Amino acid sequence: MNSSYALEHNCALLEQSKTLETLFRLTCGHGDADAALFLENGEEKHWSYRQYEAMTRQYAACLRRAFPEEGYIAISVDTCKEWFSLFWGVILSGHNALLIDAACADEAALRLLREADCHGIITQRRRTLPQDVRSLDFSALVGQAAAEPEDGFRDGAFGQCVALCTSGTTGQSRVFVYDGEAIAEQVLNSKLIYEENRRIVEEANRRSLAFLPFHHVLGFMVDLLWCSFLGYANIYLRDRTPATIIETSRRFQPELVVAVPLLANNLCTSLRKQVARESRLKRALFASAKNFSLNLQRVAPEAGLWLAEKILFRRITKSMLGTEVKCIILGGSHTPQEQLKLLNALGYYPVCGFGMTETAVTSVEMSKRLKKRVSGSVGKPLRSVEYRLKDQESSRVRRGEMLVRGKTVHTGRLHDGRMLPPDTLEGG
Repeated sequence: MNSSYALEHNCALLEQSKTLETLFRLTCGHGDADAALFLENGEEKHWSYRQYEAMTRQYAACLRRAFPEEGYIAISVDTCKEWFSLFWGVILSGHNALLIDAACADEAALRLLREADCHGIITQRRRTLPQDVRSLDFSALVGQAAAEPEDGFRDGAFGQCVALCTSGTTGQSRVFVYDGEAIAEQVLNSKLIYEENRRIVEEANRRSLAFLPFHHVLGFMVDLLWCSFLGYANIYLRDRTPATIIETSRRFQPELVVAVPLLANNLCTSLRKQVARESRLKRALFASAKNFSLNLQRVAPEAGLWLAEKILFRRITKSMLGTEVKCIILGGSHTPQEQLKLLNALGYYPVCGFGMTETAVTSVEMSKRLKKRVSGSVGKPLRSVEYRLKDQESSRVRRGEMLVRGKTVHTGRLHDGRMLPPDTLEGG
């Protein structure tokens, strides 16, 4: 099937049935295409979507036995190659998923469990929790699932919801719920982006660097769900040290990177330190090449990006994220303009997006104009949402509170074990 047709076909099917079950089946329909790439003892390994589907059923069998009652199962596991099968195993076993930071302290984790009336958690580290909370060690679960027969699980009722938790940096962490329809609408935004900008969404089996934690709204919605729906292969890191990122990227050559500004800042800071150690002549040549690249991108974006990554800065990009990067999507906080300029000069095409735990991803800059990209613009709202700016009465400039309304805003919130209506103003 033609890839472009496959995207339109899958979007049409998801439009007809906006459920997690439909999303799972369409995702696994990519069959033998690569779904996961990782290094194991220095050797390159590949898992396909067909293998992921079989592993998901194995996890679901274990989870249905371990947690026979309905309700939420918490996942407190950092991003890893097993995460796809772990998450979908929870949903396939008939449970809803509560995503908790793997580094979350026991006290904070327990409060989130109580908010969701959740009595089971899959955890990566030892936790001290009350006896009424069933804790399942992640490593043990991986071993149990591997011993399950691949065809031993029979489908039942799929889970309906996923709950994400705010970071708690501005107060106590809160729990926001997305049902299958809201998640489907989020994924369906991929068709709009595909039509607008092929650098961000392409119809090929792309390679995406899975840098973000999957409990994070950007990592979960884009890396795990969005990229998988498109049939991309996630590149999994052993850890997030600079040496591991560079080595893994060198081996697998990512084409898409979804990250927070911290990664961009670290890359740029490291490069500037390297350049500062060079001779005056080499520093001048670097500055000239950087200016030439940016000036060319102003008049011919695609030609400028290709020349920068493949010719002008090939030696540098080869030692960073590789020479095949088509796009870097940055979100979570503001990215300084000087970092955006430097990454663009290298040919990496960074764009900024906006979203929150309460709203999921709501926008991404899709313009190919250099001025737009380096400005830090987060673009226009995606098809599933609307923006409105509530001006401050005392301000003479267009500045105020941004209101977001749409199909991908959270569908409910959990508090004291009860599902409450969305935390929205009148009119959504």
